[in-house]
Amino acid sequence: PTAFQRGLSSFAGLLAKVGETGIYAGRVRAARVGQRYMFRIPGADESPPRDKADPYAQALENGGKHASVIARGEYAWGDAKWMQTRRSSAKIDKPISILEVEVDAGYRDIALSLTAHAKSLGFTHVELHFPRDGFFAPAVHFGSTEDLMFLVDTLHQDGIGVFFAWSPAEFAPDDYGLSEWDGMPTFESDDSARQIHPVSGQGLFDLSKPSVQSFLLLSALFWVDG
Repeated sequence: PTAFQRGLSSFAGLLAKVGETGIYAGRVRAARVGQRYMFRIPGADESPPRDKADPYAQALENGGKHASVIARGEYAWGDAKWMQTRRSSAKIDKPISILEVEVDAGYRDIALSLTAHAKSLGFTHVELHFPRDGFFAPAVHFGSTEDLMFLVDTLHQDGIGVFFAWSPAEFAPDDYGLSEWDGMPTFESDDSARQIHPVSGQGLFDLSKPSVQSFLLLSALFWVDG
């Protein structure tokens, strides 16, 4: 058993094993939107435990802290006309022009000016490059998930499509992050020589693991469907 499984005894009555999947699930009925939480994971070989952020969290704590935050991610979209036009197009039969944007300000703050700028220059689409706090969470110092939705919605309502820059290659090897998440290699390779990129120093996903494939596919679908 992994160090994570060995530590489950402290959650007696809260988590239950789901069949033979190796997954444990439970419900904290008192949990509320906005509350912060982390997972305390025992280290391998009885090493001290580490507090880990939730890999699936949709928001993280601001101010250089690392707790996950319960978020609802609700938003009243106003881009029905754009979405209908997109769905009715069986294929791309018109030329497109893409404006690449490095987001370095509040999502809501740039929504109107970016839309006007892209439209005035004749761009049909905008490709947003922005830092993420996680694979399911936009950088909180630029705003909430709802604020990012507002930015996309504003562009859509003016007829401008949106692409997100998304890379599944690497992850930050932070103690609170994906690195040895359950006390042993989880998202990375079991081979220590293949866990860290020799140039960037970032953690490398082991794409041969079904659990990693599932995690990254869910992340991609989250940004598309969110």
